[in-house]
Amino acid sequence: MVRVVRKTTNNSELIFGSNSITSRQVIEMLSSPDSASMCRKLGIFRSYPIIGDEYCAMAREFIAAHGELMTRLLSGEAVEEEVIQVLIRNYLNYPSQVSAKAFFEITATRDRALNAAMMQHLSALSPRDSINILGYGADSCADERRIAEGLIKRGACKEAIIFRYNPFSSLQHSDINDVQSTEMEGMGGTEFDIVLAFWTLHHVFPEHRWSEIGAFLKRVAPEGTVVILEEGDLQSPPSASPAERAYHFMVLCQDIIVNRALRPEWLDTPENFYAKYLSSQDMQLMEAYFPRPFQRHIPSINREGVIDETILFYDCP
Repeated sequence: MVRVVRKTTNNSELIFGSNSITSRQVIEMLSSPDSASMCRKLGIFRSYPIIGDEYCAMAREFIAAHGELMTRLLSGEAVEEEVIQVLIRNYLNYPSQVSAKAFFEITATRDRALNAAMMQHLSALSPRDSINILGYGADSCADERRIAEGLIKRGACKEAIIFRYNPFSSLQHSDINDVQSTEMEGMGGTEFDIVLAFWTLHHVFPEHRWSEIGAFLKRVAPEGTVVILEEGDLQSPPSASPAERAYHFMVLCQDIIVNRALRPEWLDTPENFYAKYLSSQDMQLMEAYFPRPFQRHIPSINREGVIDETILFYDCP
């Protein structure tokens, strides 16, 4: 089980102060030359300051050119699609200083810690001859392969079969079994001992988000495990205050900046890029698809108090 550090405030409070802050005060803070010091409280901005610098420039430009849209966003009147498309179109006009190589080097320590936590939990699975692993939204399946190799090495299984659901991936792998959510309908068929969804759900459009992954959750095998790894603070309520919406705007900008460095082809068509960060209410919608009772392990957070990623384990008896 992941060791839990209890936190007393939401990320929005840690970054923007009190959740009673008004929309006008948020805009003044984001427009201030001192906004860089505020964003340093978010882990990736602290460890890779160039991302924070680009975020600050991006936010100031957005407010200067689209102040009315920002006001509507902070009040909850603007929809995410409208904001995302404006942000991407504006941002693509500026040269980026973010390096994919540097990003992976900087996040390597974080990734090792996440992998260690996952392997510790998954190694507690009862031994079996074969394990079916589903990568929901996986692309290269590097994480799925690493987990499969680790389980075989630790004696949890003799073989691991990897499945992938990603209708948008152009990568083909001879050792990966691509599946569709429609294949999960009806009785019988494949059951999954492990379902992995890493940094994926917040990019799925709302009309597909829960029904798609729900189709796979219904196929979790007895004594199976689901691992959800997401950006943002899943312990937060649905974004209701200007501070909470400003925090989500901040993470959205970070998402665009990082994905431009890692997956530039994705941003060439802004209408295909979507991001809405999950709240505890969202997770309740997903959890309703489990076919039987489950044990949910409380999200882990880093020792500095700000959740950059949240990891959830669901064990299904």
